[in-house]
Amino acid sequence: MNGSIYKRVLMLVFLMFVWLLVAAQAEVNIKVNIPGCTLTAFEDGRKVAAYSVRVGTPESPTPAGKGKIVEKRERVVLRYLEGEQKGEIIKRTHIDPTGETIDMPYDRLRGLAVQFDDGKELVIHSTTEYWTIGFPVSHMCIGLEIDDMLKLFDLIPEEPCDIVITYDTVELVDGSLHFYPDFYGYETNREARVIALGVPVKDRVSARNRINIIDQDLRYRLEEALKRLRAGKDVRSMRNQFDHTISVSEFLKPFYPQGRVIAVRVQEGDSFAAPIIRGGISGKLAIGIGNAVEGLDQRKLQAGDEFALVVENREITRFDYKGRQGAKSFQLRGKNLFIE
Repeated sequence: MNGSIYKRVLMLVFLMFVWLLVAAQAEVNIKVNIPGCTLTAFEDGRKVAAYSVRVGTPESPTPAGKGKIVEKRERVVLRYLEGEQKGEIIKRTHIDPTGETIDMPYDRLRGLAVQFDDGKELVIHSTTEYWTIGFPVSHMCIGLEIDDMLKLFDLIPEEPCDIVITYDTVELVDGSLHFYPDFYGYETNREARVIALGVPVKDRVSARNRINIIDQDLRYRLEEALKRLRAGKDVRSMRNQFDHTISVSEFLKPFYPQGRVIAVRVQEGDSFAAPIIRGGISGKLAIGIGNAVEGLDQRKLQAGDEFALVVENREITRFDYKGRQGAKSFQLRGKNLFIE
C-alpha cells in the first residue's frame, strides 16, 4: 500500500471514529415548568435529574418558549438591579434571610445562556439566596441553589442543547393531578387543561368546585409565603405546599361543599384560615369563623390538628376541633356565617 492510500485510510478511520464518538454522546435536553418551579434534565429522553428553581416575579416574568442553551458560563457576576447600588457588582451575600453576610462565592457560581427561537434571551444561574428557591422572586432569570447548578452545569454539553420552558398550572403524573399557583395570572381555564390531559371529566360542576377550592388554597398560600419572604423570613418549609396533588380517581368523585361536613387537616405553616379555605370556604368567611371561635389558641395550631365544619342549608352551624389542644366544639348557628 503506497503512502498516499495509507494516509487516506487512516483519515477515513479517524473520521469514522469521530462520527461514532459523536453519535454515542447522549442527547441532552431541558424542561422548565414555571408554575411548578421545576427544572428537569433528560438524556436520550430519559429523566436523569430534577431540581427546584426560582422564577421571575409577575412584574418581571420568566418567559415561556422553546430554544437552546447556547453557552456555558464558568464565571458569573451578579449586580444590583435596583436601589442606590444599582449596576454595582454584588460583593457580599447573606447566608440566611437576616443573618451575617459572607463574600460572594463567585468561584462556585455558574450560568447557562438561553436563546429562544423567537429571539428572546434568558440566563439560568446560581443564586446564593437558597431560601427563595420555589418562589416567583427573580428578575426574569431562573435560579438554582449553588450545588444544584454545579451538577446541572456538568450535565450540559458544550454544544447547544434544546430547552423548553412551559407555563403548565396543571400536570398529570402517574395517575395524579398536580396543581400549581398561577403566578402571572395567565391561566384562563384550568378545567379545560384537566380535560386536555385526558382526564374523563363528566360532572363539570363538581370538577369546577374542586378547582375553585384548589385555586383559593394556592392563592392564599402564595400570598402568605411572599408576605413572609418580604418580611425577611425563611419560608423553605412552605415549598411543598405549592404542589396540590390529588389522584384522578379522587378528583372525579362528586364534590359539592354545601350541605355536608367539611373535614380538613392543618398542614405545616398553616394559619387558622388556610385549611378552612382548602375545604372550599372563602377567605373572608374563614376569617369570620376564626373570629367566632373563642377558646381555641389559633397561634398554637400544629400540623395534624383536625377541623370539622357542619354546614346546614349553606349556614356553618358548628366548628369542631381535635388536636394538640384537646377536643373542642363551638356552636356557630346564628353567627351569620353563610357560604355564598
